[in-house]
Amino acid sequence: MDAPEEILKKPAMAILIVSVCGALTSLGVLLLPVLGISSAGSASTLFFMLEGEDIFNLIVTITLAIISLIFSLVAIIGAIKMRNPQNKAWGYIASLLMIVPTLANCCLIGIPIGIWGIVAVKKSTTT
Repeated sequence: MDAPEEILKKPAMAILIVSVCGALTSLGVLLLPVLGISSAGSASTLFFMLEGEDIFNLIVTITLAIISLIFSLVAIIGAIKMRNPQNKAWGYIASLLMIVPTLANCCLIGIPIGIWGIVAVKKSTTT
């Protein structure tokens, strides 16, 4: 029988890697308008020259990127704390955040990793 620390080690590392990638993606999405790059990839329209529907799209994009960045940061903290079997709540939080489809978990990659994390936390508390 594996020690609880060993059971949690691999899923915690997977959650950490995916969360760091998600945080970097969210930061990239936040920086694109500042650099003057629109969603179409052209640098011709600076973010302060937008009007109408473009402003709404920019606000929605920035809001979702900020939420995704927060999810990523909480998942990173949870993955780090998850390696200690006494912090099973953080393990559940990090795993559940991986299941919620956002930029924080690279969408489809995070779902099986989140399920793996939940199973590992449950398994580590029963051993």
